Amino acid sequence: MSRQRWKRHTGRGIPDDAHGPVDVEFRDGDIASYPDGESLGGWSHEGVEYDVLMYRPRPDRIAAHG
Repeated sequence: MSRQRWKRHTGRGIPDDAHGPVDVEFRDGDIASYPDGESLGGWSHEGVEYDVLMYRPRPDRIAAHG
């Protein structure tokens, strides 16, 4: 299993590599895992505690899409 590096989020929507399983760090410092980026709000920076500042795709858990 490879460890992905955290990436800084620009606040401009869901990144291309965050549509699958993803870990995120919010503005308030909380870190959470989500099964897919679409199920998560906070991809557009609004200056609130649930803005995503950093994210880490989880390719070890990405299912094949046909």
